[in-house]
Amino acid sequence: MIYIVDGTGPYTEAGYAEQMAGSNCQIINHLNKGCAKYWRGPTALDIWTRTAQIAREVFQEVMNNEFATASLASGALQAPNTPIYLVGYSRGGAAMVMVAKMLEKKRSGSIPVAGLFLFDAVAKTTAFENLDTVPGNVEKCYHAVRNEGAQVIMEFEERQLWKKCQQAAGFNEVEREFAAIGSGLFEDFLVLRSARYPDLKSLALRWKVKSKTLRDFKVAMRNAFNVGSGGLSVDFENCARKHASVKEWKLKEFAGSHGALGGVPAIDKGDEIGAIDRAAAIGAWTWMASNMRECGIRAGKL
Repeated sequence: MIYIVDGTGPYTEAGYAEQMAGSNCQIINHLNKGCAKYWRGPTALDIWTRTAQIAREVFQEVMNNEFATASLASGALQAPNTPIYLVGYSRGGAAMVMVAKMLEKKRSGSIPVAGLFLFDAVAKTTAFENLDTVPGNVEKCYHAVRNEGAQVIMEFEERQLWKKCQQAAGFNEVEREFAAIGSGLFEDFLVLRSARYPDLKSLALRWKVKSKTLRDFKVAMRNAFNVGSGGLSVDFENCARKHASVKEWKLKEFAGSHGALGGVPAIDKGDEIGAIDRAAAIGAWTWMASNMRECGIRAGKL
């Protein structure tokens, strides 16, 4: 049986369904109808409490599905009815690490998890439980995570554009004008007052676009929330980057945003971010789907 928890999203069911349509967790649930159970993730308002609540719900569902009532009553657990597979994205991934820990700590004996499939698991929660390490009752764990490669490249390109602005004809003149005024941001002033210098104007506009793109991507890298026109970056902690004697452990990095790792890339943030995120989303899904198919889980083919 496959138990799936998706990532954080809007409060309403309709809003959540719209934002998370096509998420990796949704796809896995759809392809495995009849042998999968899906939970939506928490909202931005209840992430610190709901993650642990979902974990408890999943744990209880696993116990009810995989063990006979008589077995539960006696406290003498036998092997589960089916291999237990846990799938989670973002805080849904953190919830699944918690479920694995609950199964490991059963007083009647540790319960094996056949496979744990994580898409950029993060762990800001009031459960006060260390979720850095995947427990040893997990037989196979696969974790697709973000790296900052794309962000580093964009930061370098932004710095190079700014150096070209500084070297362009007219930069020193605009700089002296700004010094005489002495207020506001020089970067904004440069864009406004560079019209008299064609090369400088072109470079300044390119720099402005790159700078905004970089700011948007930094928000997208950290989370999938978009609150207000500028976006809101909500701090969280990555988890499940280590393991305790997992037999098969694979952690692979992808240069894209947090949303891309969950199958919901930031395609609304401009062509550059869209291209980066689509590539990361395809890469993460292709890699994870291959691992799932090897475990007998239906994951389709690209």
